[in-house]
Amino acid sequence: MLFRSAKMAKQKKSRCYYAVVTILCVVPIILLMCGAGLLLETNTRSMNIDLYNKRATEWNTTGLKEFEGMHILAQIPDHKKEMDPVTTSTGVFYPVRDSCNRDGDPEEGCVYTSALYYKVDIPFSNSSLPFTLSHDKSLIVEDTLVPVVERKLYVHDLNCDHDTTQCVNECNKYHGEWNSKEETCTYNDYISRVCYRVNLKNNRLVLDKPAAWDLSTQNVGCEYGNKWAPFVYSTEKKSVIPIEIRYYKDSAISASFYTEGCSDSSLEEAKCMGITHKEASQVGISVTVIGICILAVTLIGVAIVNRCRRDEKEEEKPLTDRKSVV
Repeated sequence: MLFRSAKMAKQKKSRCYYAVVTILCVVPIILLMCGAGLLLETNTRSMNIDLYNKRATEWNTTGLKEFEGMHILAQIPDHKKEMDPVTTSTGVFYPVRDSCNRDGDPEEGCVYTSALYYKVDIPFSNSSLPFTLSHDKSLIVEDTLVPVVERKLYVHDLNCDHDTTQCVNECNKYHGEWNSKEETCTYNDYISRVCYRVNLKNNRLVLDKPAAWDLSTQNVGCEYGNKWAPFVYSTEKKSVIPIEIRYYKDSAISASFYTEGCSDSSLEEAKCMGITHKEASQVGISVTVIGICILAVTLIGVAIVNRCRRDEKEEEKPLTDRKSVV
């Protein structure tokens, strides 16, 4: 019985040993694969800058002129107002939020542009608010402003690993309420902005659907980061809600597409066009070297442990067995 227990203990110990060895070997292999991927992957920064520049140049040369002087009427119950043109650009390196002067960038850098869109501010309402936008008496869109949307987040969304204290802290960031029984965080999202993307057809503004320029979406909003949905929500409640109309050639929309939403969320230099080929290579080399070092240390450690295990087995052999070997 004691012999069987000792044997089972050794088998369990061996399984643990092989599990640890497997994990230690997998980690550097993953690092080596990531490093190789970074070294071999085609860098898209220069290509995205070129593609963005073509659209931004089109905005500068034709889009701005086509979109000037629009008379767009916004109507909510008991109130009408003409939308105002906005030509003030915000932040630095508008609209891409990238200096575009790093190693490997095109010589001309990024095309920076002027801004032009139309906006009207409406007061926040706690109840749903129907509204229409029209151009020269031609309807562009008829929609309803939904002021508040209740949302739920789960443990995996909050990344709190069923730790109540951590989950509550994460939920508080959304100004939400944590339900310990259901392990859900319920919070309110408030409407903060509305933006529609439009096209010009037969001298009339219409929703840009399907998108005249590829945006990989069927929605008619203005931001990649909002999945091109026109209604933008936030956990912060605002007293005034801007409604905007932007032309499909707008450079801000093109920047949003090619930076995958980075330019939507920053007003400063944020390297939104991504890392350069040189930077990717440096990271790839670093990751590869780290992977090789970890793998080498792991293999040396495994060799030493195996040698010790063999010596241990030799010492455990009965004396008669060792004599017979001699």
